[in-house]
Amino acid sequence: MIESASRKSLYKKLAINSLSYGSGMIVIKLLGFVLLPFYFKGLSPEEFGIIAVTDIVVLMLAPLFSLGTSDALLRFYHSWSSSEQKQQVTGLFLVTITGSFILNVLLTLSFSNVWNRHFPQVDFYTYIMPVLWMAFCLNINLFYTALLRTSERLLEYNIIAIGTFLTQTTFSFLLIFKYEMGVRGYILGFLASSVLWSTYMMFSLIIKSDFNISWKSLKPNFQYSAPLIFSGLLEGLSNSIDKFILQRLMPLNDLGHYSLANQIGGGYNFINQFMKTAYIPFVYRVYESREDRQIILSQISYMYILLLSFPALVISVYSRDLFYLIDNFKFIQVSQYIPLSIFYFFIFTLATALGRGLEFAKKNIFSIYIQLFWLLLLVTCLPIFIPIFGIFGAYLAVIVALFFRFLLQVYLSQKFAFFEIFWKKIISLIIVNIGVYFVCIQIKNFGQPFGLFLRTIIVFIYAAVLSKFFIDQNSKALILQFINFKKT
Repeated sequence: MIESASRKSLYKKLAINSLSYGSGMIVIKLLGFVLLPFYFKGLSPEEFGIIAVTDIVVLMLAPLFSLGTSDALLRFYHSWSSSEQKQQVTGLFLVTITGSFILNVLLTLSFSNVWNRHFPQVDFYTYIMPVLWMAFCLNINLFYTALLRTSERLLEYNIIAIGTFLTQTTFSFLLIFKYEMGVRGYILGFLASSVLWSTYMMFSLIIKSDFNISWKSLKPNFQYSAPLIFSGLLEGLSNSIDKFILQRLMPLNDLGHYSLANQIGGGYNFINQFMKTAYIPFVYRVYESREDRQIILSQISYMYILLLSFPALVISVYSRDLFYLIDNFKFIQVSQYIPLSIFYFFIFTLATALGRGLEFAKKNIFSIYIQLFWLLLLVTCLPIFIPIFGIFGAYLAVIVALFFRFLLQVYLSQKFAFFEIFWKKIISLIIVNIGVYFVCIQIKNFGQPFGLFLRTIIVFIYAAVLSKFFIDQNSKALILQFINFKKT
């Protein structure tokens, strides 16, 4: 039991869960990297711009369709008795699937005029209506995988993740290359895969359901998740407003470059996401059941940032080499934006590690204020910076806004659920990472092969420096336990 386990056992459990969840995601990302040149060949920058616009729909609908049920499931699953778990899961699933279906029907029937007025470059019936139903299916996927995560059914989670990727890719490639449907084929391929897997998940949930539901007992779930619905909407809007303003002020070609840089930069964000998949349920349980929670949270949050800072540097340093490797210069302009995208996602890493206090203390109402603050900053900065600096202005705006949002989130988190943050170490780590990156990018003048060799030497030297100066003996022992390289 987590309540009586030693710290060493807890860290080992987190490491095993992280690596178990991450193994499937690593396979997916590696396959995605291998297949990226094919998407470059089959889709134009303008079509990547259309994909970026459809992402807005998915981001905005996710909290509306979910109604916070996935968050409530993750938060309360282990506080329910074994007899309550099936009833609670069944009740939450019925709420989310019924509400999302009704909302989707209404949007399909009535939203076309509003959409075409604000997004004239992307037709509603051609591109957006399939995305609406894809988002409906993805909500079922979100709920089911949340259940797998919190109940630690790791094998099924990875099978579904890899299977979903393979079917999405198969259907999309077939429609893009055989039937030459371009970006519409890409969207329809994802829709077909989403329908297939959501059908499986829905029947799996129904077979194991207990319909003897006390609807009154569901109330605490929605008291917890109601603020998260609004904060999720605000977060979706905040994550989409840059694309919305870009498509209003610039052609789809530029939006495609911006979106593709974020997609490649998302290669780093995926590392944060798969670590987060195990990290968040883990710290919830630690906070609920351990008296030494403050010590554990201080150590594990710093270790989380430390482990994720190195891949952020590596991907930034080698981002331009990606396009030389795949020998595709149609998108070479994208490479200059990738480090900015990674820095943006790194701020999310900091927030994941240091900003969970509101959820610990069940003060989710403040998350709405954080999202409003973030949105206000974005709405202020984006229209100012984009006309002056173009895509660079978009990155400047989103990074500045996200940084101040992060500061507010951490301040409120510490106010309601304090644990020590190793600020001096974290700030020093970030400064050194940025310095090493700027040294590496100067080497591009030495030519591609020799420059690549020199950058690699510098990265290895930095790895040694990182180990020597940023990890004390206790942290080294902790990390070795965490990645399960040795037993102490």
